[in-house]
Amino acid sequence: MDTYDQKQPLRVLVLHNTLSPYRIVLFKALAESEKYIFKFLFYVKQHNDHKWEFPENLGFDYSIMDTFDIKTPGGTLYFIKDLSLFRGTYDLVVISDHINIPETLLQIYAKIKGIPILRWTEATKLMLKNVGRIKRGFKALLNKTSDAMLVPGAESREYVQSTTKKPIYTCNNVVDNELFAQARNVSRDVVIRKKEQFGLQGVVISFFGQFVKRKGVEILIKALDFVQSQEEFSLLLVGDGILKNKIFAELNRNKRYKFFMAGYVDQNMLPTYYAISDIVVLPSYLDVWGMVVNESIAAGVPVICSDGAGASRDLIHPGESGLIFPKEDVGALASAIETMLSSVELRRNMVVKADKILENYTVEKAKDQFLKAINSTYRTIKAQK
Repeated sequence: MDTYDQKQPLRVLVLHNTLSPYRIVLFKALAESEKYIFKFLFYVKQHNDHKWEFPENLGFDYSIMDTFDIKTPGGTLYFIKDLSLFRGTYDLVVISDHINIPETLLQIYAKIKGIPILRWTEATKLMLKNVGRIKRGFKALLNKTSDAMLVPGAESREYVQSTTKKPIYTCNNVVDNELFAQARNVSRDVVIRKKEQFGLQGVVISFFGQFVKRKGVEILIKALDFVQSQEEFSLLLVGDGILKNKIFAELNRNKRYKFFMAGYVDQNMLPTYYAISDIVVLPSYLDVWGMVVNESIAAGVPVICSDGAGASRDLIHPGESGLIFPKEDVGALASAIETMLSSVELRRNMVVKADKILENYTVEKAKDQFLKAINSTYRTIKAQK
């Protein structure tokens, strides 16, 4: 790893939109790094449609900014009541790629003060396809006026390359692999009891995520109606959202297979639900990444993923470590499910190959990548002055 070797610690400010669970493990690892002092800012703890729960001590220095929001046709704007948190002494700032007021103000402030800017984006061309020209142009301008870019994978890299010639670094999106690997140690007896408790039979096909349109849960329901297989299967849905009642009503009309809607499940409890899953489907219309893919692989469950999720290109080798289908293609998803149902051996082989890929998606490696991007950006800009 390219380590910072100056006598004084490197002071880094990281601005992110929300305090999301899957970022916590990375932020904690960064905070434990020697020769760095990290400060994390969030302008909202979580959005209203999230039900995340957090312990009191997260293991890193953070603040939730004092903001108020205004709903607009283009999304929610967050206004900062107090800018004092920006006025600390920082050697570099990392700014998440959200078109909102806090990020824009910090970008302007850093430019005025001559502080190097590392812009951290998950944006993809697909995500921006239906975004207005002005918003796309402004996002590209922020990329160009940053000193370097940080991306999680191939989809985001391709987008960034179309907007700027600045250096691009990679920091893999990761989850707490050890937490989700606990699913592999859940006893067979517990799995059987849980299936009986939930009324599930045969091969369990699972969906983890929000019940919102872009997650494609309705596509999964439609595809299951077309599955032709002698193998008995049932459906497990873990999550919540505005489509919950609609999905429940639709499934209730279908008596072909059993289903269970678990509702929102805290992250620490998710390994048990992965343990009773035989196949996980991520049918997203649009997902800049899709952390469910990481979680499923860590849990030892084979994945069927749409090409609408950024993780599909980086984490899944089609036919080897999982299956990919064209987003919104009901027939293709049904065919992929039939393929998975056809062979236990196929599913086991996919897990083995997916495990090898996930070896590069650990918190420790993501931390090293993040620090390398910070170090390289800081040194390059300081050398130019």
